[in-house]
Amino acid sequence: MLPPHHQRLPADETAQDKIARLEEKNAQLQQAVRSHAVIDQAIGVLIAVHRMPAAAGWDVLQEVSQHCNLKLRTIADGVIAWARGEPMQQQVAQELEAVLQRWRQRQQTAGCQDQNSGLAGAPGETTDHQGHHRPDD
Repeated sequence: MLPPHHQRLPADETAQDKIARLEEKNAQLQQAVRSHAVIDQAIGVLIAVHRMPAAAGWDVLQEVSQHCNLKLRTIADGVIAWARGEPMQQQVAQELEAVLQRWRQRQQTAGCQDQNSGLAGAPGETTDHQGHHRPDD
């Protein structure tokens, strides 16, 4: 048996067809790598801001994505933009706050300390994803 790269093309697939198919697959893989990098960056923001493990960051992004019916990449883009000081889409910001609140409650129930949920603000104060300052709970 010949290795896959030495096998003959199916009778109905020309070399040009194969090149076009492989170029399309290559473009899809490149896009997947870029999306993965954006998602990893957003998880990093959640880790830094909310002091959560990477797996929890992934779960938060996934839950927000499902509840907002938006692609995970879109949610990740919003989190990264927020970290740069740009406003987050209201629906996404509200859902992210709700998911993070549920995560914090689960942590408290599990006996963990409450997590600080903002980058800006005075000690004892956090900033939500809509930019509002609020006292820590």
